[in-house]
Amino acid sequence: MNRLKFLLIAFLTLVAGSQIFAQAPYQLRPVQLTFIHPLGTNGNAAPECVNHFSFNVLYGRSAGVLGAEFGGLLNQSSGDVSGFQMAGLGNYSKRVTGAQYAGLFNISNDFQGAQFAGLFNINGGGAGQSTGLQMAGIINKSSYAIKGAQLAGIANIITDSVNGFQMAGIINSAENVKGVQASGVINKANTVSGVQIGLINIADEVTTGVQIGLVNISRNGYKKVEVEYNESFYLNVNYKMGKRPLYSIWSMAYRADADKKFWAVGYGMGTYHQIGILTSINLDAIHLFVNEDEWWTEKLNTIDKLKFTASCQLTPGFEIYAGGSVNLQLSKLKDAEGRLEGSSLDIPKPFYDEVHHNTRIMIYPGFHAGVRF
Repeated sequence: MNRLKFLLIAFLTLVAGSQIFAQAPYQLRPVQLTFIHPLGTNGNAAPECVNHFSFNVLYGRSAGVLGAEFGGLLNQSSGDVSGFQMAGLGNYSKRVTGAQYAGLFNISNDFQGAQFAGLFNINGGGAGQSTGLQMAGIINKSSYAIKGAQLAGIANIITDSVNGFQMAGIINSAENVKGVQASGVINKANTVSGVQIGLINIADEVTTGVQIGLVNISRNGYKKVEVEYNESFYLNVNYKMGKRPLYSIWSMAYRADADKKFWAVGYGMGTYHQIGILTSINLDAIHLFVNEDEWWTEKLNTIDKLKFTASCQLTPGFEIYAGGSVNLQLSKLKDAEGRLEGSSLDIPKPFYDEVHHNTRIMIYPGFHAGVRF
């Protein structure tokens, strides 16, 4: 008896729904089965039908999905997908609320939920902001703002803003970033409020946050050149770029003694703090590769510097500075008889000098002074 009532109610609901949607610009269908459009249960009317469940062996079309759609190759919807869409090759829809999975690509105007593709996800032509997750093996591309995350093997490209997280193997690009950009090579944005992490970080303006990388470029950032004398090298040139709270440092150093020439190249990071109208302090950490009387010394021969610096501004854009440092020298250099000698660079008397694992380790104090502009 209960089963009979249930069947009767379902039948009346189906009849009523059919009458309602018959007058609408589309028809609501419970199921669509298609081999390749228009060879399917909805025939030529498929582009005007919204389906609760759709299965397309090769290629199917619809006006939308209110449930789930599966396709062996391609699914195409001229309207909204609310639910789940999966295809062996690709999905195309106007708007997605839910999830899309495809072996190659997903294309939509906008989405709320998640898109997963073996090659690429492309979103464009919609209005407002998309929310959720895009994940692709090669590229995610969007022409409007995204709130959420983009993950791609090669590139994430947004011609609008991202509020959340971008991660790519090679490049991230967005108009404005509020959150995190992380890539294997390049991050690029007009304005950043958050963090950029990559080999090269480029921003017109970093309003709040930092850039972490080998090369950090910010139009309104901290950019300084230093010419310096210190205990190890007579001439040092440092270039600092990034933001004052955290910047990167490229360094070159040179020293010529009577019997030997030394040169070094290094990289580091530092932080700058203003403590008065004309005074400031810097704390820098720099790693130097030291070469002795040759173009490149292949054996381990390095100096790590932790520098504390106080500076005074003499004129706008020009400062003098001085400070102290703690230095760690590691060297595997040997003399002509093959005995471990370490670096022959003349340094202050170390307060630690030992040999561990065929490496001479010395820790010594240092000083430095220079000009900054």
